[in-house]
Amino acid sequence: MKVNYWDDPIMAAKRAAYKDVIIPKGLRDKIEIYIKPNGAVAIRNIENMKFITEKRLKKLGFERQVTNDSPSFSYYTLEFSKLCLISNADDEAKDGRYYVEFFDYQKVGEIRSYKKLKKLIKILKSMKKP
Repeated sequence: MKVNYWDDPIMAAKRAAYKDVIIPKGLRDKIEIYIKPNGAVAIRNIENMKFITEKRLKKLGFERQVTNDSPSFSYYTLEFSKLCLISNADDEAKDGRYYVEFFDYQKVGEIRSYKKLKKLIKILKSMKKP
């Protein structure tokens, strides 16, 4: 049975916080405002970053999960024994840009760079199972 990772109240709070952040029109392609795990608002430069898209998630082996909520939305997961990587929902993907984080380990942070995500998955796949 598949687990609905969006039932977690912490994830729901994070989703609500991201919807309230607005980036000025002239800066949308250059910076990104995000919320740190401690709740502080921060800015990062994204001009030269290769972003995570739906197509790239599928290429890396992520599986699409669709909710039964109304309105319905989807997100992507990739599981490694006891760890699970989870993307944000499609209705939150700004300009088709996704981010990925460890489910149940939000304090670790988010990955927004496709290059870094690809490296992380390669490392996780190379690890020996206990």
